[in-house]
Amino acid sequence: MIRGKEAALHLVLKRRWYDMIESEEKKEEYRACNAYWRRRLTRCFSPDDLSCMSEHCTACSCCVLQDEKNYDEMLKKYDFVVFHRGYTATTMRWSIKEITLDLGKVEWGAPALEPVFIIKLDNRIIR
Repeated sequence: MIRGKEAALHLVLKRRWYDMIESEEKKEEYRACNAYWRRRLTRCFSPDDLSCMSEHCTACSCCVLQDEKNYDEMLKKYDFVVFHRGYTATTMRWSIKEITLDLGKVEWGAPALEPVFIIKLDNRIIR
């Protein structure tokens, strides 16, 4: 992350999820625990999920990563998240409370019985 500038995580949402977050019905967003999202959300860059090239951890399996004692240190530091309604100019910003690995709520779009990155939202940022 470039310091001195605020770090924003940009996420594109379908209208349904965007509207639920906008109305504050949904206070978290989910991303799959796969190599793509691991690269975007953590400092763990293993391409094959078998070993880690990062000095911070010893394995990159999401279940193992979740149990790492220095998990917080492995997360990239984002100041806020910018949600885009599809590929339109409609956006909103939220501060991030925390990012965790756990099972999400299926009714909010998480897959059943699969760990996901959970981006927990704090407060809406009004420009």
